Amino acid sequence: MRTVAIFAIFVTVLLFSGCAHYDPIVIEQLSNKTQYADEITEDMCEDFYTGARAFAEGPERAYPWFGRAREIDDANVVMRKQGVVCYSAESRELSDKAAARILEAFKRTWREAEGVAK
Repeated sequence: MRTVAIFAIFVTVLLFSGCAHYDPIVIEQLSNKTQYADEITEDMCEDFYTGARAFAEGPERAYPWFGRAREIDDANVVMRKQGVVCYSAESRELSDKAAARILEAFKRTWREAEGVAK
């Protein structure tokens, strides 16, 4: 009986520890918005931080099995890092080619983020 109780506690802790919350609707909206962008703007940079919050908070839960919660947490980190890169790129004078390459990387980041959220 004691073994069953310990196992039940272990399963409960496993199920509820490491849950990541995220908001797939916000992430999808921001991804769609970015896909139409034609230049790097401060608004786009703010969207990365909004996306990071959407990967840290929200109504959906990602449980730790199959690495889903880790993917959500990793996406949160990527969004925060991309926000820093975005502000750096937005504040510098870039050639058209460099700006286009960075903008495409931002769009790809959002597409990947949307894939993680679905």
